[in-house]
Amino acid sequence: MHSRPNSSRDTKEAKGLSFRNQLRSSRRAASGYAKAALSARNKRNKGLGHSEPGALSPDAETIDSQVQSLSADQLLDRYHELVDQRLDGRIHFRESFELDRIEARLNAENQYELGRLKILQDDWQRERDALVTSIESLLTRFRAAR
Repeated sequence: MHSRPNSSRDTKEAKGLSFRNQLRSSRRAASGYAKAALSARNKRNKGLGHSEPGALSPDAETIDSQVQSLSADQLLDRYHELVDQRLDGRIHFRESFELDRIEARLNAENQYELGRLKILQDDWQRERDALVTSIESLLTRFRAAR
């Protein structure tokens, strides 16, 4: 059999295969990470007793009711405490769940306040328009009287 020396084409093909294998292995590693994250999430949900999607376990319901019973000041204090724990990397799943519930409550309260502001802004705009119309009619009558 006849062997030929390595040409630059063979070298480029070998490098191309190596690069493709690196890409393929990095994709596999990424998909493995996604699977592991999903598995970890499922384990955490089981830890809170999730039996079906959307159902809260008694522990989760307790946390949710505790969050709902906090005053506005207590809510903000607890929020900042949990965010600090998360930034320090020492937050556990239960605290993470509590932080999620606090954020949901704060967002709901913000949406309510934004709705109220929109209503006030619309009322102000109507009053302003009525006032401008009134002033314009007064100016028209004043000019006509001169």
